[in-house]
Amino acid sequence: MKQRILCLCTMLILMLSACAAEPPQARTTEAPMTLESQLIDMVENSAYAAYAKTGTLGVLLNEPFEKEPTATVTWREGEYDRAYIIPHFVGSYVNLFGVVWDEEGGYVLTDKAVQSTYVDDGCVIFSALERPEGMPMWYLEIEAPNGECAGFLLEYNGNTGTPAQEYFSIGGATE
Repeated sequence: MKQRILCLCTMLILMLSACAAEPPQARTTEAPMTLESQLIDMVENSAYAAYAKTGTLGVLLNEPFEKEPTATVTWREGEYDRAYIIPHFVGSYVNLFGVVWDEEGGYVLTDKAVQSTYVDDGCVIFSALERPEGMPMWYLEIEAPNGECAGFLLEYNGNTGTPAQEYFSIGGATE
């Protein structure tokens, strides 16, 4: 019993001695980096101006369209839901990843994008996207030049249907 107490005390002393106080950090007078300050130097895609929404990296327009934009890039065509992807910033990448479902019901993105497009000014991507009623198969993402990413699963909502516009919002909500 004495050995056990002695061993525990020794371990406690060793652990506490390893926790040396860190030297105080120098204070900076610079303002912290916020999303707004990161976006200042990025150039807005002229095609996005009609859909601009603060804190978003782009918009997905779903059919039926009020007015069809002119596409500069065409991805997949077919019998699926037609949509236009309009990135907010020049120099962004728009990526379409496959989705693999694991045993716990979560999803994992495939290692490589199925489609990927670098955005020049005026870029509008047209695609026919599959939105199954069951488990989603695709994840659509926009990566801004500053490294910020926003995306969502392409899924069908049987109650409300597909909204006319879905935004790539940093931190979550897409409508």
